[in-house]
Amino acid sequence: MINIRDCLRELGIDAKKVTYLGNYVVVDSLNDKYLFKKKDSNKEELFNYLRQVNYDYFLPLENNYEDYYELYKYYDDNVSDKYLKAKELIYALVILHLKTTNYVDYNHDKFREIYEELNIRIDNIMKYYLDLQDYLEGIEFLSPAQYLLIRNMSKYYELIRMAKYRLDSWFNTDNQKVREVVLIKNVGLDNFRVGDKTYFVDYKDVSRGLVVYDLISFYRREAINVDFPSLFNIYNSKYQLTSDELDLFFSVICIPEKIMFSKNNYQDTLRVRKITDYVLMTLSFVSEKYKENEKAYEEKFKE
Repeated sequence: MINIRDCLRELGIDAKKVTYLGNYVVVDSLNDKYLFKKKDSNKEELFNYLRQVNYDYFLPLENNYEDYYELYKYYDDNVSDKYLKAKELIYALVILHLKTTNYVDYNHDKFREIYEELNIRIDNIMKYYLDLQDYLEGIEFLSPAQYLLIRNMSKYYELIRMAKYRLDSWFNTDNQKVREVVLIKNVGLDNFRVGDKTYFVDYKDVSRGLVVYDLISFYRREAINVDFPSLFNIYNSKYQLTSDELDLFFSVICIPEKIMFSKNNYQDTLRVRKITDYVLMTLSFVSEKYKENEKAYEEKFKE
């Protein structure tokens, strides 16, 4: 196994502190900070492509150790406000999507493949909560977490039905030409820095796919922590989603997580509260957005 400190010494870097952060390591030296991570040859082609389209929200390579590791200069955040940081992330995401958009023809089989996969997820989550409700209703004394879930169970079902309805709407569209972009997938505040350089830290999951998947990733990870509706408006004003893209986006975010109970009542209550907040927030957000869309379509029709 390669010793990271030995690698750093060979690269001429005197490491004062080494911090392990998931898939990468942040190294503090006397004068600078560095990001140290395993080499991924596929990313060279990606970064060359991003340079060609003048997208620079990534770290330039400083050095490498043989064919195993890469070294980048690391820049810390200088923005502590979550919303302001999320706003910068949305701008970076919009630019990425604008610069990498391709129009691709999907045949009916491709649409059906996506539809069936999501439909199975929706059916499974509905069955899971129906079975869980049956189980909880047989318990004489519910825990606070169980009681909180039972009180809000109807909202879970409403959200799941909305996921199904929006998925059917997406599948029944006549549009076979879709927009694909470079997707980061790992879209969250912990994978983004705003400072002397603004950039996404990790591109390990990057691929090309339907544009809404990055927004879905961001929504699931951060919507509960930031004012997502205003961020969505910023995104949609610069990269306007089509009605079928909105259907797919709303369908996927309307699929709630499973709640798994443990023997720790306190942690269970926190988990149920968090997922229930997500359910209520998403119901409100999606319902409001479709009212806005219906009004816009009505006004356009009147014109």
